[in-house]
Amino acid sequence: MKIRINIFISIILSCFIGILLDFNWGMAFCFFLLILFVFLLIKKTDFILICISVFPPFNQLVVIHAGLCDIRIMQLLWCIVIVKYFIENLYKRKLYNIRFFYYDIYIVIFIFFCFIQALLYKEHLLIFKETLQWIYLYSIFVFYRSYYNTYKKIKIFSKFVVIVSIMFSSYGILKFFYGKDFIPAIHINLFHGIQFVRTSLSAREVLSGVFFRTDSFLWGPVGTANILLIQYFMVNISPLKQITKLIVKFLIILVLVLTASRAAWIFFISLYFVEIWLKKKNIPLRFIGSVGIVYLIFLFFPWVLYRFLDTFSAEESSNIWHIVIWSSGIEMFKSNPLWGIGTGCFAYSTILRKMLSAAGLDTIFITSHNMFLKLLSENGLLGFGLWLMFFISFFNKYWNYRFLKKNYLYRSLFFSLIGTILMNLTMNAFMIEIFWIILGVFVGAFYCCENNS
Repeated sequence: MKIRINIFISIILSCFIGILLDFNWGMAFCFFLLILFVFLLIKKTDFILICISVFPPFNQLVVIHAGLCDIRIMQLLWCIVIVKYFIENLYKRKLYNIRFFYYDIYIVIFIFFCFIQALLYKEHLLIFKETLQWIYLYSIFVFYRSYYNTYKKIKIFSKFVVIVSIMFSSYGILKFFYGKDFIPAIHINLFHGIQFVRTSLSAREVLSGVFFRTDSFLWGPVGTANILLIQYFMVNISPLKQITKLIVKFLIILVLVLTASRAAWIFFISLYFVEIWLKKKNIPLRFIGSVGIVYLIFLFFPWVLYRFLDTFSAEESSNIWHIVIWSSGIEMFKSNPLWGIGTGCFAYSTILRKMLSAAGLDTIFITSHNMFLKLLSENGLLGFGLWLMFFISFFNKYWNYRFLKKNYLYRSLFFSLIGTILMNLTMNAFMIEIFWIILGVFVGAFYCCENNS
């Protein structure tokens, strides 16, 4: 029976891929063989699920450019295993308490709203592509909040997070000294062959001279900083010795400094001191240690201070980019304040192109660098209002100050979640898997804490 289920799922998935590839059934058959092979290879589905939970930091390494959408290899593997998992448990009549909550209605309505935009707007393919992305991300959230419902599973998850944190941080340090990626990303274009992509360190000028920004596994400096911010607080959950945790945290802080992401620095420092205040243990000693770390950072990386000061300079190149991009986002919102310009259309907007040209900047493909502005400009007040209602309802249900003060599991996941939400002020963190995984694990942790108390 299990073999028949595997063949059935393989046929369904390969047909779907064939449709995405403009009805290329030859490639669909190849994917059928690949998916069936993965199914036969995977015996312990639960173990693989936990592995996939921490894979997103490596998601940029293999990208398949396939007709309607780009598929990361980890996304493909995730879809294969999740469908297998659901079908197996449907057959056993056991779905691990998959539940829906009242706040889900806001995301469901938002996705339906995006479909309406796809029907009404001329950029229907762009909108439809981004709508599929929202469905994929929401499904991650629904599944993982149900799957990570015990301390045991969350502890195993945290062990993998530590391993990935060490790999992710080490790669960022090695790239800083090597000068470019030593592991290329593989871009597979089904119509134009295979391309190997490497990126070099990006240079910035400050008063003290030129400094270089590192990143890890092609995430870019800000994307890398976002992942590091999540990983730092997640390390607290792992059942490791204190000295091991300190070493891992040191690696994370070092790479966080080398990314030169000012927003990540500010958010990290703020959350770090709030965490110290909540713990109320050895506050003077922790404060002195923090001052010592800051002193060492300024000693070995003097450009950090000037990088901070550049935040208030209107002539700094990064600030100019952000001002132009955010100004164009406001203009997009003004052009259609109720419905927006269309989901996923920010980077292709003629308003953005005109404002970049007027400022003498390259009119290259560029994102909003602010998720809240992206939602407001692309989806208008209606779409932005749905997201606002989602977060109000979500934190109204799961906010618990007693857990925040006394339960390290809840506190660590809460700070990881808040850190990545804040990072949306300078990037589009809602559009990557790791945000939705942390959101789902946080919900599971809340019920663990509630049942334990």
